[in-house]
Amino acid sequence: MKKKKVKKLVLKKEEKNKRGNVLNKGLTKNEAMNIINGYGIKITKQTLYDWCKKYDIGRKIVGRYQIDQQKLIELLEKRKGQQRCQKEKRTLLEK
Repeated sequence: MKKKKVKKLVLKKEEKNKRGNVLNKGLTKNEAMNIINGYGIKITKQTLYDWCKKYDIGRKIVGRYQIDQQKLIELLEKRKGQQRCQKEKRTLLEK
């Protein structure tokens, strides 16, 4: 084999490995559910899958969801802030 062909093959394998490593950094559904429950939010697995589609926090790869931890935490912080605002509004209306 010529050196150029070998280099191309090696580069292609490295690109695949880089892509694979990035995808493996995602959370599984169980890990994501543990984080969500830690925030005091109770949801079902189907709701988690819906969030993946709606808020683009994860994607389905080879039949399994990989969820981006950073995007998930940002979403949970945002929802937590919204819940606080709703509770404050309720207490103001009750007074």
